[in-house]
Amino acid sequence: SGVAKLMPIEFFEKQLVSIAIKPGVLYEFTNWCTVPVWSRVIIIFEFFLGFSLLIPFYQRNFTIPMSISMLIIFK
Repeated sequence: SGVAKLMPIEFFEKQLVSIAIKPGVLYEFTNWCTVPVWSRVIIIFEFFLGFSLLIPFYQRNFTIPMSISMLIIFK
């Protein structure tokens, strides 16, 4: 999903700000000044989670719960 968000990054930034305006988990999470930084941080974290799923070590104890929590937060 990081690759899909990377190409039209302006659209993802608009979605992130629209999520941050609504009351909920991410209420006032970001604004138009900080959204470029937060959108790239989220995309980098998604790349990290995707690559760590490919590594056959004990990182899956961390990776799978973090992936599920990101899906719940950004539903």
